[in-house]
Amino acid sequence: MLRENWLDLIALALAFAGMLFLFFYANLVEPETVKIENISEKDLDKFVQVQGFAEKINIEKNVLWFEVNDGSKIKIVKFNYSQEDALKVRENSVVKIIGKIGLYKGDLQIIARKIQND
Repeated sequence: MLRENWLDLIALALAFAGMLFLFFYANLVEPETVKIENISEKDLDKFVQVQGFAEKINIEKNVLWFEVNDGSKIKIVKFNYSQEDALKVRENSVVKIIGKIGLYKGDLQIIARKIQND
């Protein structure tokens, strides 16, 4: 009886340690940096990182959207943005975007998860 309880405790501890590892791994590993010209519909739902100049910045309701230009352009959308996110995006400032490639009305876009100044 005591041995079964001990095994249950070890199994629970290992499961918890595994979840912690996955949490930290998911938050520390950044996706591949890609050139915007290389993004295509085959990349839909893929997490990527792009870097370039912020242009055509718009804020409407809870949505911040703008374009990133690294020689090619792509729309970036950040839903439920924070004030900190809005302050990072200034016309012609260099930004790094981590997000998921999506399609909206036939155009590729990146749904931003993280916005950084570079």
